[in-house]
Amino acid sequence: MKPVERFAFAPWLGTVQSQPSESAVLVDGQPSTLTISGRRLCRQYETPAGYVLITELDFWVEEQVFVVLISKDLRTVLGEHVLGHWYSSYYLKEVEWLDETHFFVTLEGLEEYRFYFTLRPRHIPLIYPRLGVACQRLDTRRGTWKRQFF
Repeated sequence: MKPVERFAFAPWLGTVQSQPSESAVLVDGQPSTLTISGRRLCRQYETPAGYVLITELDFWVEEQVFVVLISKDLRTVLGEHVLGHWYSSYYLKEVEWLDETHFFVTLEGLEEYRFYFTLRPRHIPLIYPRLGVACQRLDTRRGTWKRQFF
């Protein structure tokens, strides 16, 4: 895993209220065919499985965090996962890589949860996704992390 600065969002020319929840992606300053969820690009990484982009959606009634896996050829979104609920506010707090294919994300306001992601070279639709996710919650009484279905 290597942090990169290849990606940016194309500027929105309309009003904030009319801005869609997806943004056009610039690669190395040039327009691309990619459009991904989010209005603010928070983190970007290059991995053997592709590029991982972490974005935030900042609407006036809710905020969400998106984790997006893009192919190495920069043409396809291989996987996407949203962290958040309608009418709630979630901001990215921390991204910690465990190795080249595993990392976890912590959100502001949900520090007792960790969202673990796995990048996979292949997938089986609906069973074994390219961007796997699992959630663990801190059991404060025991000081241990337990799997949570969130």
